[in-house]
Formats: sequence, structure tokens, C-alpha cells
Amino acid sequence: MDKISELSNIDFYTKLISLFQPLIKVPLREPKNESWYKIPTNEPGIHFEWGFHHNKRSFGTEIHFEKSKREANEELSHRILNRYKPILECLADEKLLIESNWGTGQNHIRLYFEKNACDFESEDDVLKWAVRTMLVLYISLRHEYN
Repeated sequence: MDKISELSNIDFYTKLISLFQPLIKVPLREPKNESWYKIPTNEPGIHFEWGFHHNKRSFGTEIHFEKSKREANEELSHRILNRYKPILECLADEKLLIESNWGTGQNHIRLYFEKNACDFESEDDVLKWAVRTMLVLYISLRHEYN
């Protein structure tokens, strides 16, 4: 979908929230005009996130570990990888990617599923993929952090 770059952040995330929120029955905040949308957990420094990457050439469904200490982020992400990686990949039918040494102070780690814009034929395809993959992450991991 070449026109993913034309999607309005607010309109896109409003549609995405309207599809996702009824499935999890948890209130979510209104989106801002940002290229990402955070879904909080009860654990400080950890959140779920959807985000456009590389000037909207791709889109990701993610869990972020953004505690101030690198060791804490490594421990938390390794625990998820060791316990859940095969399950998450099987349920999502996607490869779980790992990125560390990014963000403020280069301490953060994220685990994520990502698709290139050209893998989608329409905005509806992006929305369906984003809801499906976030359900996999959120339902599989929410008891760890909520």
C-alpha cells in the first residue's frame, strides 16, 4: 500500500482504537498527532505500542521496555523471549523482532512485529493486521504487567 504515508495519524489511530478497545474492554486515551500510539500497563517503564516506522514505510505492533536501567530492560525482555517467543510467533504467524540500544539514553528494548507498507493493499488491511497482532501481544502478556 503505497498510500500508507498519506494516512492521518489521528484518523488512523481513532479507527484502530475503535476496533481494538471493544475486544479488550479497557479504556484507551484519545490519539494525538503522533506516529505512535501507546497502550499503558500497570508497570512503569513498560507499554504496548503501535507505530509507523521509517517515514511510514512500515508499521509495527510492539511491547517496549523503557526503564531507566539497561539491565532491567534486558532482564524483562529476555524473560518474555524465553517464555513466550514461540507462542507469540505461532499465534501471530509473524517473526518477533528485537531491537535494543535505542531510545533515550540507548537503554530501551522493544519486541515487535513489523510489516512493510507494500505488504498491505488497503488501510483496512493495516488495521486488521494491527488489531490481530496487538491482540496476540496484549492478551498473551497482559497478566505479566497488569
